[in-house]
Parts: sequence; structure tokens; C-alpha cells
Amino acid sequence: MNLLTTRFYTIHRYCLHNGINGIIRRCSHMGQQDFNVRPTVNSTRYPDYKIIYNFPYVLHASLLNIMKRNFLLFMGASIPITVILQMLGYITVKTGISFIASGFVVLGPLQLICLFCNNSIGAIYLKDNKNVIISYLNYWGKRVDLSTDVDDIIVGSTVPSTVPLYKMIHMKSCKAKLKLHTKYGKIIEESNYHDIFDNFK
Repeated sequence: MNLLTTRFYTIHRYCLHNGINGIIRRCSHMGQQDFNVRPTVNSTRYPDYKIIYNFPYVLHASLLNIMKRNFLLFMGASIPITVILQMLGYITVKTGISFIASGFVVLGPLQLICLFCNNSIGAIYLKDNKNVIISYLNYWGKRVDLSTDVDDIIVGSTVPSTVPLYKMIHMKSCKAKLKLHTKYGKIIEESNYHDIFDNFK
């Protein structure tokens, strides 16, 4: 009995000693790390590029634009069908007008909400501090990857918009005015970001 007790005490002391030493070593290693340094995030879509900015809510914006597109298609198909049914006497004029009016009541606010989503920049990729890929959403919610270079971005083009959620970006090779969401966007590489956009915040 005394032998078992002594052996159990020896094993317990050994495990406790190794556990404490392991914690001390890990804490010492953590203390040597620089937590202010952000690791570079490379793109899986474009392996040679690093991500310097992304908009975490771009998927929500895309879904809203796709919803708007589908509802527009639905309204475009339902209006002539409603007119035909009305002419054939299957529905009354009042029913047809009510149906079309209710569709526009839904479509109006949806269009207004999607104004914030159109041409929203979802991500900015950079390679060799010169080549840039700007991914943004078009009017229909489709992703567009614009491959260009830093010189294509007009210096000082980030002008304030009437909405404090984003700033407008002008480019020589793109007629669309892109929205850079500064309030909810995430800057990953701050030095590269501000170098490109003329130290704009």
C-alpha cells in the first residue's frame, strides 16, 4: 500500500512539474511575439496578389442586388400576363391594377436600398505595389474583377459622397463610380492602402 502511494505521488509530481514548465515556455514564447504586426493575407483566387482591403458585407450586398434583379424580371413578366388575363376577362381591372401597384410598392424601396450596394468594392488586391485588381458588384449583383495598375486610379479621386458610409472612387479605365465602404470596410494593409488612395482615410 505504501509502495502504491509513493508511486502515485511520484507520477503526480512529475506531471505537475512538466505541465507548469510547458505553460511557462509557451508564455515566454508568446511574450516575444509582436502582436502589432498583422500577417500578410494572400488571395486564394489570385495567389500572386495580397489583399489590402475587403468589405465583409459584400455577400449581403450581392444578395440584395440579386433579389432586385429577380424581382425586376418577375415584374417584367407579370405585367403583360396581367394585362392579357384582364383582356380575356379572367381578372377584373381593379385586380390587375392592384397587383401591379403592389409590385411597384415593393420594388421602389428595394431599389433605394440597393443604391448603397451598386458598384460596391468587395476587395482590393495588390501585386508588386503596382498591379491592382479591384473586385466590385455591378448593378445586377454580379462580381466584376477589374485588373489595372495604381496609375489608373485618379489621385485624390476618393471624394466624399452624400452618404457617410462610403467614398467614391474614380478610375480612368472604368466609367462606373465605385463605392469604397470606409465605415464598415476592413483595411488589411494600411500602408499600401493609403499609398494607393493618396493617404485618404
